[in-house]
This record gives sequence, C-alpha cells and structure tokens, in this order.
Amino acid sequence: MSERATIPESVNGEPTLASIMTRDVVVIDAATALRDAMQMFADEQITGAPVVQGGAVVGVVSTTDFLAFRVETDDGVSTFEDEEAGYPEEENPFFLDAWGDTGPDLIEPSAVDAPELDRFGSHTVSDIMSPRVYSLPSTAPVREAAQRLLELQIHRILVIDDEELVGLVTTTDIVRAVAEGIVQGSGTA
Repeated sequence: MSERATIPESVNGEPTLASIMTRDVVVIDAATALRDAMQMFADEQITGAPVVQGGAVVGVVSTTDFLAFRVETDDGVSTFEDEEAGYPEEENPFFLDAWGDTGPDLIEPSAVDAPELDRFGSHTVSDIMSPRVYSLPSTAPVREAAQRLLELQIHRILVIDDEELVGLVTTTDIVRAVAEGIVQGSGTA
C-alpha cells in the first residue's frame, strides 16, 4: 500500500472506515503454500488476509478456510469422526500422529509420516481462498460496513480506493470503535 492523501475520518459527522481501518494490511500471495500461510497467520496473529496475485487483490483467505480444507480431506474422512468415536481432543489420533512430537510450534512437520502435512505443503492459498472480495471505499460510513458484515456473515471487509487496497476493517475493529466511543453503539453501529 502506498502513502495517500489524507482520507476524511468523518463525513457529515459520521465516522468513516478511514477512522477505524487497519492501514498496514498483511497480504498473502495466492501461490503461497498453505503450511507457510498458516505460519504467517500465527506469526502475524491474524485470522484472515487479502490474497494478491501480481499486485491485484484476487480473494480473501481466513482460518475458517484452513479448517474447511482440513475437514474436507481428499479421502472424504472428516477429523470430526474421531471426536464422535469418543476420543478426547488431546488423545485424537490425528493430533497425536501429525503433531504429537512437534513441541510448541505446531506448524513444523513432525517425524511421523502424516499425509495431512503433505496436503498443507502441496496446496496453495489459491486452492482454498474465497475469490469473492467484499470491499467499500475509505469514505464509507462505519455503519454501512457493520451492516454489510452482518448481512453477508463475514468478519472482514477490504477498504479499496481507486482500485488500491488502503485498509481492512474487521468485526473486532467495529466493536473496538463502539467501545471507544468513535461509533455510537445504539444497536445500529
């Protein structure tokens, strides 16, 4: 993201996305291996990111996408079947076999031959991302973003001005804005 002219933080007295958005957005390349993407999410302490290819935003990926990928394995077996079979989570064979000896860094492959890890290494972000990009301009009212997030049942909306990614607003940003009094929390955000 490049430095831009000052974006108004309110229009007609109503806070805009510019007043609450994250400006230093972590993006991920579509060709990044899933294992590397998961490690980046852990390192950056994020739950989702815009996906870029050739400098253009082509989608969004979230921790939910990683979970869905794991649950929908190539052989059609759900990891939740183990839970239903009566394994407590800490004794689930998937966790013990795949990550039982990795120590504090759960992303590093273990010495155990685990096909799940191969899938995370051989698939890329483009395989699991949502190609649907929901965006608003930085001058959009926070209220509009809150309504869109609720209606679409999503957790983040990209802030794009003149086809350039300038920020990101999450449900947490809106809750924080209400808590800090930037946005009135009268049930309409």
